Amino acid sequence: VLPAVIIGLLILLGIAIGLVIFVLSSVAQGGLAAGVNTIEEGGDSSFGQAWGMGWDRLWSLLGINFVPAIPVLIGALLILVSVGTTIGFSTLLDTGSWSDAIVGAGIFLSIALMCVLVPLTLGLSLLRTFAVRACMLEGLGVFDSYGRGWRVAINNLGPAIIFFLIQLA
Repeated sequence: VLPAVIIGLLILLGIAIGLVIFVLSSVAQGGLAAGVNTIEEGGDSSFGQAWGMGWDRLWSLLGINFVPAIPVLIGALLILVSVGTTIGFSTLLDTGSWSDAIVGAGIFLSIALMCVLVPLTLGLSLLRTFAVRACMLEGLGVFDSYGRGWRVAINNLGPAIIFFLIQLA
């Protein structure tokens, strides 16, 4: 029982540390975008000033950084349902070849699902930089920031593709 409690506490500690890092990195991304904009406009920027600007838009920045994770979470949930269903049906229909076919169909559907969700996640992750910038510079919310990021990417398609390839690498 004691090792299970220790493992559970370590998992909870890991989740807590991950959430703290997620919040701090979101604030830092927003502060960086705001600080760079201040400097480009000829003003002076400091770490504290940039951090404060990022902190002021915390909830929008958290939402922007969470959006790319939504397809991954949906995919993980659907794969768990798919695996559970295939195991359940293969156990229920223990007829040899049929159970193998059901497991194969579950694996095929999971792979097909990932072929849709992975590019969607990558696309949202790449648009996130434009969305953070729109959030910080224009004061937009989560979905409006992604909309503005999409328009900026489309209007500057050549440089955006280069930027996306660099970011992807």
